[in-house]
Amino acid sequence: MCLLGASTLYAQNMPDWVDSDIRAMQYPATKYLVGYAVGNPNGNEDISRATERIKNAAQSNLLESIRVNMESNTRSAVAAENINGQYYENESFLNATSKKSVAEIVGMKTESYYDKKAKTVYAFAYAKRDDVVAYHKNLISNNLSQAEGLLNTAQKLSAQKDKSAAREECTKALAGLGKINESQNLLLAVNNQISETDIQQNRAKNVYKNLLQMQSQLDPKYEKLENLQNNLSQKLMQVESFLQTSKNLLNDGEKNKARSQCELAKQTLNDVRKIQDSMRIVEPSVTTEVLQQGRTENHHNEINRLSAQLAQAVMVYVKNTEDLFGKQVDVIANKLKSQMADNGCSFTDDEDRADFILTINAETREGSVTETLVFCYADINIDLFDVHKNKSVFSDDISEKGGSTTKEKAARKAMETAVNKIMNSIVKWIK
Repeated sequence: MCLLGASTLYAQNMPDWVDSDIRAMQYPATKYLVGYAVGNPNGNEDISRATERIKNAAQSNLLESIRVNMESNTRSAVAAENINGQYYENESFLNATSKKSVAEIVGMKTESYYDKKAKTVYAFAYAKRDDVVAYHKNLISNNLSQAEGLLNTAQKLSAQKDKSAAREECTKALAGLGKINESQNLLLAVNNQISETDIQQNRAKNVYKNLLQMQSQLDPKYEKLENLQNNLSQKLMQVESFLQTSKNLLNDGEKNKARSQCELAKQTLNDVRKIQDSMRIVEPSVTTEVLQQGRTENHHNEINRLSAQLAQAVMVYVKNTEDLFGKQVDVIANKLKSQMADNGCSFTDDEDRADFILTINAETREGSVTETLVFCYADINIDLFDVHKNKSVFSDDISEKGGSTTKEKAARKAMETAVNKIMNSIVKWIK
């Protein structure tokens, strides 16, 4: 009778959930998350420690069932994004849920029972699905609001040029989105029929996309790229300025100055190439639009065309009337052409093709006579007309004296002597 009474008392103390059928009936899977574990004390392990260990095993079994569902049901809302042609991933969102602890299971309770006769510990962990769903839906909403606030702060800090502080806000926001992602995945595991609205997938995705864009703008690499891009634009504007000045000078007949400006344009374009190379090092995938490649090539071609045009010799049309005591000669013209050719000039018989028209009018007259020498004078009028400027740029009257054995030789010598003075006066215009 005593043994029967003890057996009856023992049976009454054993909880219903130890029986799998009763447990399934009282805690149906549609309403509860459950974990169950059974074990014996190890060696000299006392009952309290064994109980705690087996209770932890029951909790782990509950969590493991969620992890298994996560692996099959997870559709991460914010795992990756394509921003401006670049594929961004964030470790917070690419975590394998099986490798990380599941987010908090709110309302999880754990019960245990020790069978002294069998020396066996039973443990049961359970939580209401509705409580878990409600908690994490609220957690998602709160974390999203916090992430949006951090993003807004980051945008303001960026506008104030405090990029370091803005980056810190972005980092905090992304960490918060990692928690959101865990909650989303857990909700999907708890209820794989849950809607995208319930897990606020689109809102999370939008915050994540904006954060990535903000991070991209705040990345020191892109800050450096932006500075290089600004420098590139300035250099290209300088090239354009040098080219336009060169063209204007060419139209004004200032070929020498035009060449100088064209050379500056060429040197500055070399600087442009160096900046573009630096941009490629900072960001290998930088686009041709950002590099302003089309604009650069247009300037390169324009410089080549202008250089070829400037490389052509200055064309001079010479009109000369030289009277050597009644005889028409070309003493001044021939010697002057030789010296002008040495200074890069060519000569044309077509006045319409000329850059300059050089008019020479020379007359000779007798001077004094000695027993052995005759002295004569050459009176010369010079006019240099710039066709492009449509005006005379140099005009002068020159008289030179020459002596020889005859007046013709003396006058010729006077003409030849005048050439150096004429050349020195016009050389600065025809270069």
